[in-house]
Amino acid sequence: MRVCFLATLLCCSGLSHATERMQLFDRPHADEEATRRASAVASSCAYSEMSRIGPSDEQVARCNKAEEKLLALGTRAIPAVLHALDDGRMSSGAVNRSYDVLARAGDPSIAASLVDALEKLEAHPDSARAFERWPLKNALERLTHAGLGAKASARDWRAWIDAHRDRPAKSIDPQPDGKPVG
Repeated sequence: MRVCFLATLLCCSGLSHATERMQLFDRPHADEEATRRASAVASSCAYSEMSRIGPSDEQVARCNKAEEKLLALGTRAIPAVLHALDDGRMSSGAVNRSYDVLARAGDPSIAASLVDALEKLEAHPDSARAFERWPLKNALERLTHAGLGAKASARDWRAWIDAHRDRPAKSIDPQPDGKPVG
């Protein structure tokens, strides 16, 4: 009886999408080596930074090493990271590290895809992936140097992307003085 009530409540309340895995990204082809290395980040960074004692030095070192190996692939890593994020088998720590890889890979051309994902997350605030808004915004900021900050909404980011759409991706990169172009 309780199970039926809970199932009915979940189904009829409109919350059922909260348990479904929302796909945030288009899925470009990812090569095998990049996929292996993205999986290594997912498994090596599966510790909780919020645990009472925190991660051990060995856990952090293992995670850092996996992240550096993935970053060594440069922009080849991006499709594999996007796949891994949508796959749903990562801990929150690994998700944070994966967005860090996206930012550090340094390809501002993915900024529009990240804004698309942010719009999906904001449209579904009760999604199991809602926590990804913060590392996603951080990755956007690090990629674009837009100066919008953590409180910027998807609408703010969309306006920024639209205003910079006609510029080649390289022009979004900061100048040597650290200030964004334009």
